[in-house]
Amino acid sequence: MSGSKARASKTTSKKQKPSKKHEKNAERALAAADDAVTAARKAVKKSHGKLRKRAAKLTRRAEQLSKKHAAAQRKAAAAEAALAAVIAAQAGEASATTPAPAARGGVGDEGARASAHEHDVDDLTPPLPAPEPTPATLIELRRQAKEMKIPKYYRLAKADLIAALESAQA
Repeated sequence: MSGSKARASKTTSKKQKPSKKHEKNAERALAAADDAVTAARKAVKKSHGKLRKRAAKLTRRAEQLSKKHAAAQRKAAAAEAALAAVIAAQAGEASATTPAPAARGGVGDEGARASAHEHDVDDLTPPLPAPEPTPATLIELRRQAKEMKIPKYYRLAKADLIAALESAQA
């Protein structure tokens, strides 16, 4: 047992005193870690700068769009006022033959303009075209083929399914 104690003391002395090779490896690892931290800090700083520039650019764009929106609102209000003036002029010509809005039980001149404006806008708006039927999807075609009991419908391509459905209906 005295031999094992001697071995234990030799191994513990090696663990306590690191070799020069291990010290150099530890220094290299520490230097590599320090370089990685420096590179990461630079990347964060660069990214932060890019994000700030992009945020400033988006802010300027939002301001430009809000200015355009305000101008469009002013233009729409002016057009609406011009339309209301035309309607009022037409109503003035027609008022000679019809009783005043108050006599008809109306709210007043504003109510007459609003109702006339709504009526004229509806007359000026063209009717919407009828929506075109959308082509059936492959799933819908397969469901129809299954209902019509077309054999091997699940293997057919879309064009073949359409042809098979048309021939089955005829």
